[in-house]
Amino acid sequence: MALYVSQMAAFGLVGFDPLGAIVMLAFIAGGARRIHAVVFTAVNWLTIVVVGTAASSVLGIVLDPVRHWLSSVPRRIWVPVEIVAAIALVIWAIVRLRTGQAPEKQQKTRPVRLWLIIGIPAGLALSMLADPGFDGAVLAGASHPIWWQLIGLSLWYLIAMSALVVVCAAAILGETAPVSAWMRRWLSKSRRPVWIVVTALIVVVAVLLVLDAVLLATTGKFLPDLG
Repeated sequence: MALYVSQMAAFGLVGFDPLGAIVMLAFIAGGARRIHAVVFTAVNWLTIVVVGTAASSVLGIVLDPVRHWLSSVPRRIWVPVEIVAAIALVIWAIVRLRTGQAPEKQQKTRPVRLWLIIGIPAGLALSMLADPGFDGAVLAGASHPIWWQLIGLSLWYLIAMSALVVVCAAAILGETAPVSAWMRRWLSKSRRPVWIVVTALIVVVAVLLVLDAVLLATTGKFLPDLG
């Protein structure tokens, strides 16, 4: 289980997302109290754990048939598919380089409404289905019992949503002002490094796809081989 825990921690780092913390700070600026911060964070955590566990359980059922289907697809078909995917990723990286970073947005204060305090964190949690870090956590949990999935996804949450957890703790302690100031400085400084790293990762994935296509065309094997 040590491997599973380490995998979930690593996927948590990949899925790190400060958006929930930024939204919560906007609510606090609009007059949110301690209970609102706790409800916001709890709903976000509960939705992620429930959705992740359900997805892992479903994936555990269909994973073997999918693997069998992937291994049965003629490998010559994978070569053009990988080349097209690599080209698409390169185009995406070029577009990112040409357009540059999106301008930094000033987060507006949000009125404190119960349906917003519940609905927004649930929506943010559901949006994690499009996050590679969360998808990796779901995949890693597919072969484990449900209790381990709950523990693993909770660990993933504590790491990926650590910014929100810190804001929630600060709200409980009544220390949101210094945390808010520090977080805004950190986000301002980290935007460009994160943008560069993401663009570089897109290029790396494109290169790996091309290498895999070449290896498949010349040796008939994947990198790694599907078996």
